[in-house]
Amino acid sequence: MKRSAIFLLLVCVVFSSMSAKAQTGIPRDTTHWNDEDIYNPNATASAPPYAWLGAGFVSGALMTNLDDFNKNVSQPFLKQDLSATIPLFGAHLFFPFPWVKNLRVGGVFAMGRSQVCCVPDTASSGQPLMRTLRVSTGYGGITLDYNLPVRISRCHVLAGIELGVGSLNVWAKQAANRTSFDINNEFDNASSVITHTYSASMIVFKPQVTFEWAPLNFLMLRASLGYQGTSIGTWYADEDVSLGNTDKLSTTKGGGLVANAGIYLGIFQ
Repeated sequence: MKRSAIFLLLVCVVFSSMSAKAQTGIPRDTTHWNDEDIYNPNATASAPPYAWLGAGFVSGALMTNLDDFNKNVSQPFLKQDLSATIPLFGAHLFFPFPWVKNLRVGGVFAMGRSQVCCVPDTASSGQPLMRTLRVSTGYGGITLDYNLPVRISRCHVLAGIELGVGSLNVWAKQAANRTSFDINNEFDNASSVITHTYSASMIVFKPQVTFEWAPLNFLMLRASLGYQGTSIGTWYADEDVSLGNTDKLSTTKGGGLVANAGIYLGIFQ
């Protein structure tokens, strides 16, 4: 009886060691994004992969450099400066990238403008005029964000970049003040109404850091800070007319520090 008990104990020890050896010999598959659950279930349970998805409205401000523009364009035209802080409005949607853990992709568009409107002036003929000048920017593109291992309850911190294409535009208008309305007289006489648009294509690359908080499973609030770099193409007047000497607009790039905030609806669990 004693020998039988010793034999059973030896069998159990050998079986346990063989089982452990077989388990540790399982090759680690790193090609599948969620295989970490197999090898480290406890760690995965405390730090699940980023899986939020949503869409929302975004607003912010672009703090660009308009020093040369104000000196060369705005001051001669309006006798005052345009604000270098451009309000931005747009939309953003995103979803997790299924083959890379904690990476998400999305689409974004944004636009904004800085304007001074209806400044009184006088033409060389002595006729009273109003002048308006506007700088506007807009682009659309993709976003790539990686969820950093800094997680507090329902909060996430992400590092990412926006890549997009768009345009930078300058709109200038001069119009005569109306003392009376006489359409026949207006078209029979030389008009003092002049409007021009100066535009250039733009490539946008914006690295940024984003903080997200979801107070509810379907509602998320977002704040981000980044720097918008741009590559500007050739400037044209009225869509396709060459400007020739573009020195006065060559330093107008539409880049600078960007702060954004947004509100999103989606699945944030």
